[in-house]
Amino acid sequence: DSRMLVYTSDRDGDEEVYRYDFVTRTESRLTDSSGRKEGPLYSPDGAWIAYARGDDEIRLINAATGEDRPFIRGNFVYGTSFAWSPDSRWLVYSGRDANFFSNLYLQRVDEDTPRQITFLSNLTLGGPIWAPNGRFIIFTTSQYRDEAQIARVDLLPIPPQFREVEFEKLFEPRPAAGDRRAAADERRAPAAEGRPAHEAAAAPAEQKAPQEQPAEEPDAPASEPQAAPEPARASVQPPAPETEVVFDGIERRLRFLTPVQMDATALCISPDSRDLIFSAVVAGKQNLWTLPLDEARADQPPRQLTSSGASKGWAQFAPDGKSFYYLEGGQITIRKFPSGEASHLQVAAEVTIDFNQEKLQIFDESWRLLRDHFYDPTFRGLDWTAARAQFTPLAAGAQTTADLHAIINLMVGELRASHLGVYGGWPGPRQDGYTGLLFDHGELARSGRLRIAGIVPDSPAALAGDSLRIGDELLAVDGVPLGPNVSLDMLLQRTVGRRVVLRVAPFDGSGPPREVALRPISADQYDHLRYRSWVYTNEAYVHRISGGRLGYVHIRQMDYESYQQFLVDLDSEIHSKEGVVVDTRYNGGGHTATFILDVLARRSLLLSAYRDRTFADASYLAGNRLLNKPTVLVTNESSVSNTEMFSEGYRRLGLGKVVGRPTAGAVIWTSRRVLLDGNIIRLPHLRVATPEGEDLEGKGRAVDVDVPLAVGELPGVRDSQLDAAVRVLLEQIAAG
Repeated sequence: DSRMLVYTSDRDGDEEVYRYDFVTRTESRLTDSSGRKEGPLYSPDGAWIAYARGDDEIRLINAATGEDRPFIRGNFVYGTSFAWSPDSRWLVYSGRDANFFSNLYLQRVDEDTPRQITFLSNLTLGGPIWAPNGRFIIFTTSQYRDEAQIARVDLLPIPPQFREVEFEKLFEPRPAAGDRRAAADERRAPAAEGRPAHEAAAAPAEQKAPQEQPAEEPDAPASEPQAAPEPARASVQPPAPETEVVFDGIERRLRFLTPVQMDATALCISPDSRDLIFSAVVAGKQNLWTLPLDEARADQPPRQLTSSGASKGWAQFAPDGKSFYYLEGGQITIRKFPSGEASHLQVAAEVTIDFNQEKLQIFDESWRLLRDHFYDPTFRGLDWTAARAQFTPLAAGAQTTADLHAIINLMVGELRASHLGVYGGWPGPRQDGYTGLLFDHGELARSGRLRIAGIVPDSPAALAGDSLRIGDELLAVDGVPLGPNVSLDMLLQRTVGRRVVLRVAPFDGSGPPREVALRPISADQYDHLRYRSWVYTNEAYVHRISGGRLGYVHIRQMDYESYQQFLVDLDSEIHSKEGVVVDTRYNGGGHTATFILDVLARRSLLLSAYRDRTFADASYLAGNRLLNKPTVLVTNESSVSNTEMFSEGYRRLGLGKVVGRPTAGAVIWTSRRVLLDGNIIRLPHLRVATPEGEDLEGKGRAVDVDVPLAVGELPGVRDSQLDAAVRVLLEQIAAG
């Protein structure tokens, strides 16, 4: 009824649940126990408040008496999300099993045993959202990559829909006026049998139930409170029909509503349960979409609702379902549903931040988060409470955010673990422009002159063709002469995508100056080109020293983008080659090690051939890549985290020798949390060990052939580790 608000506050240490009464303007504390509390959520009838405590419990508070009782036990190490059924008798929640897979579970308020209703082998689960009519639940499920899908599980068997019935109704005779009045009186008859008329009208399943506010939509404005002479709650909505669940065969009533290519996230269901609004990423652009949920329109495709480039989220339908509102680029935006012009609700407020209070809050947040999530309960032998006492006075004396971060990082450094620390959020795109020219550092140090020593392939300078040559000298940028007191970096600031004119001339003065126009690129684009130039140099080096017999691929990160690039490079490099050098040096980790191992480990099982054609592996017809050639792996001290797991898996699968240097010994699964000021803290929460029990954290993965990279070795000129890798693989090929 919009008179109460529940929330958490950590003003007294751990998070506690509080309630604010808008009528009496009073606040009351509802919990008083150790451990963090999250996500308090009223049941639709206002009788219960559900909230999560710690990593393994969902509890219920009786809203009338304040009684706080245990309700659900589960694995919620990554947090949980839950939603009430429209009739307030059930709670659906997400939980993890022993294999880390996230699924949905149901439990009645008056029971103590949950029932699992989905059985997916996926890592993450978002939502869930219970349809207002009580018949189905929508949620988002995904693996550890950008391929989220929206799924639906129906709580009752779906009755068949016969389109012929609608057609046949066109030929039914219409009743006379007197008959229509009698039929209307008959429909009103249940009210005279002891039930109020509004309750009788609510009984059919197709009637609208009060809209549930999902747990993940805290910004949704509440409806107007109903006038009442006393503060007691008074419902003006008809009671929701009792939610029915048929568990027999429920695992077969799950269906996916969106393809993986949309990377979709469910946001809200319309009050009549007929439409879903969701977020999706198509062609790199995130927007809001809708799709129908009723069976009559099940064959209709999703429909795009927005098309701007700004980020969007927290969508919610208005109570009448005729419009929806959401955050777009930080603004509250309102639209008619399903189409209509957008209008913005102007909201502005001034906030005064007391840094002396904020810094202590951030320090305490950081300490508590590691207390609750650090993977080792002994904190690697450190007294974590004593560490807090030691560093709190230092945090109190911090004068800047940088000081505060340094103090927190000193404290977490006492844990002697990897994947730790506080750091700032993304500062936004850099504005420096890059041309792709590489200068002779020795000449610059001797004379201060900018002699072109190289040109990055595919860069703006390379695209200028013969207009820019190695050995030229850069004299001026946009008419500004270069000299000891002029910064080239300064001249190229805010030039990304703009026309810039360079004046160059032969360094030895053998020709007149000339002007060359080009369009500088961003730092990210330049970084990618420099990296690919390094890869192409190594590729050519391996081809040369192996006599063209071996291919070369480098894996930059264990992320999805690098995995896709690996597949492209592998397709090219295995052509007409006898083996492949797989290089993971300087790879900072990620999560795709097992994907790459799967590709390298595949072997031929069956062959296929067209008539009068040669045989080829049958798996090619299914779109699978098959290497079927020997490999060698190159690692070094900067091969970190998931890359080390890749190295261990590569050895255990017997895929080949490992050459180079032992890896970094920094292997913990980690997550990130946003602190009060928007900065990030990393939380190492999941250890990694071998089947024999050896912990990978703190101990790098060994190599079969230990080869240090000597100081002064240059890419394409000499690389001792690639030399050794080529020698080892050619010897393996020769040995058969």
